[in-house]
Amino acid sequence: AQISRGPVTTEENDFLRTYGAELRAAHEHCERYRLGGRSRQELQSAWELYSTVFGWLTKQIGRMTSIELAHASPRLLQARDLELAVPGTYEATAPVVRIGSFARSMSVIGSKQRPRK
Repeated sequence: AQISRGPVTTEENDFLRTYGAELRAAHEHCERYRLGGRSRQELQSAWELYSTVFGWLTKQIGRMTSIELAHASPRLLQARDLELAVPGTYEATAPVVRIGSFARSMSVIGSKQRPRK
């Protein structure tokens, strides 16, 4: 699990401080299920913990207006000329539109539908 490697960015550190205990406990339930007697209760306990964290994250994301890449993903901020197509731009007969770099700050679009920006 990614939690075991420890936080790299300040955002990951904050995330682990806030949600780490629940996520570790849920992971332990999954491991006991996998290694042990396949108890349905272990899966139910993990599901309840993951659902709780998901609810908290959903509320937090709803309040976000921007993401500072320097704090959230310094490696992504430094990435250049990626061999990765821009989502939604691929056409079989046209040249691939690739990602050259990312902005330092990104706006969070508060829509569950396809963004129009």
